[in-house]
Amino acid sequence: MKKSLIVIGIILSFILLLIISFFSFFNKQLPTPQDIKPQDLKQEYEMEILVQDLDTPWAIDFIYSKQAIFTERGGKVSIYDFNSKELIEIGDIDISEVSESGLLGIAVDPDFANDLTNNFYVYVYYTYENGNRVSRFHLENEQLCCEEILLDNIPSAQFHDGGR
Repeated sequence: MKKSLIVIGIILSFILLLIISFFSFFNKQLPTPQDIKPQDLKQEYEMEILVQDLDTPWAIDFIYSKQAIFTERGGKVSIYDFNSKELIEIGDIDISEVSESGLLGIAVDPDFANDLTNNFYVYVYYTYENGNRVSRFHLENEQLCCEEILLDNIPSAQFHDGGR
């Protein structure tokens, strides 16, 4: 009987502690938008337009921190160099663009330009007349070449075609 009373006392104390914590948590005053002053906000970022007049830019990856490689759904693949501010078109893949299909995904090989492997592989996912596919290209002299189809005949659709 004595053990039962001790256990009941512990349980009731625990429940009381939960109730007190619950009410004290929700009783705190959170700041409202009117409480926040512009000088309290840190302005750490600045917007800068790097490239304009693109046709449905869709996927992006990075070559180290120096360059961005990106696709436009219509088939173009380009590199933007952050240092020189230069835009270089490196490929125009023959794709089928209907509604949300087209050139949809891009990835740079994790060992890209590694001194040991000397690979310059770029992987793309795109829609062509018979479905979707994943291909590997070699980046050589600022041009994509040597397509190797890795996965083919992936079902395609007019909407929500995948690719990322």
